[in-house]
Amino acid sequence: MQRKLDDIALLIIALLLLVLMIASYPLGAFAFYYGNLGTTYTPASISEKLFVFIFGLPVAIPVNVSFSDAFAASLLLYAIMFVISAIWPRAPIASVLKGRSKTLENPLIAVAVTFSAMLVGISSLVRLQEMVGISSGGLEDADQLLLFIQATLAPFREEIGFRLSIIGVFASLVAFSNGGGVSSLHCLFLPKKLLNLVKSRRYSTALWSVNIASAFYFGISHLIYEPGVWQIGKVSESIVAGLAMGWIYIEYGFFAAVLLHWAFNYFITAIELFEVSFGSLGITSIATYLTILLAVAYLISYGSSIIRSEEHQK
Repeated sequence: MQRKLDDIALLIIALLLLVLMIASYPLGAFAFYYGNLGTTYTPASISEKLFVFIFGLPVAIPVNVSFSDAFAASLLLYAIMFVISAIWPRAPIASVLKGRSKTLENPLIAVAVTFSAMLVGISSLVRLQEMVGISSGGLEDADQLLLFIQATLAPFREEIGFRLSIIGVFASLVAFSNGGGVSSLHCLFLPKKLLNLVKSRRYSTALWSVNIASAFYFGISHLIYEPGVWQIGKVSESIVAGLAMGWIYIEYGFFAAVLLHWAFNYFITAIELFEVSFGSLGITSIATYLTILLAVAYLISYGSSIIRSEEHQK
C-alpha cells in the first residue's frame, strides 16, 4: 500500500505522541509516590469513595484499599490495555508501519489522533465559553493527590458507567434479540459488531442515537453528582468528550475508549504534576505542541483524502 506524504506525517506525529504517553506512566507514578502532592492525603491513605458507575449511577464497591494500591492496579490495567491495543490482531502497529494496514485502523493510533482533535476542540470551546462568561468550575484548591487518584480511576468507572453499560448493553441486547447468540456478548466490548450481526440502517441509527443520549447524560451527570464543583460550562465540554469517547468505543472497542479517557485524564495530569513537583523539563510544552500538530496533521490528511476521493470519482 503506497502511503501519501500527509499520511506519513500523521503516522510519525501520532507515534511521537504515543511515546510521550508511554513516558507519562513512570512520570506520573514518580509524582504520585514521591512528589509530596498531598496536603491532607498520602499514597497510604485509605479510599473512602471507591465506586463504579453502572448505567450512569454510582455503585459503591465495599472494599478498603489504599490510594497507593488503587493507583498501582490502575496503571497495570492501563498498560495491559495499551499493549493489547498496540498489537490488535486486525491491524497491529507493526502492520501499519509496514504499510499493510491503514494508519487509523490501529486503535492505539486512533486514540492518539482522536485525543489531539478532542483536546484542541474542547480547549477552543472552553475559551469561547469564558469569553461570554460561561464558567466550567472545578476544584482549584483541592488536594492534588486526591485529584490525581480520582483522575486516574475515572476512565474505568466512567467508561463502564456511560459507555459499556449503556451503549454496549444496548448493542448486546439488540444483537441477542436478533439471533446473535453468544456473539452478542462481543457487542459489549465492540458495539460495531452489532452492525455486522444485524445489517440494518435502523439499528445503525439507533446505536448512534444511544451514543448521543449517553453523551448528554454524561455531561449533565457532572452537575448532578458534584453540584457546586462544576458549572454549566462543564456540561458542554463533557458532552463533546462523551461523543468522542462513544464514537471510539463503537468503532474500536472498550479498551480504546478507556485509553482515550486515560489520555485526557492521566496523561495530561501526570506530566503537569511531575514538572510541578520536580521542575520543568519542557515535557508539558512538548506534549502541547505535539497534540496541536497532530490535530493539524489529521485535518490536512482528512481533507486530502476527500480531495483525492472527489478527483477519483471524476
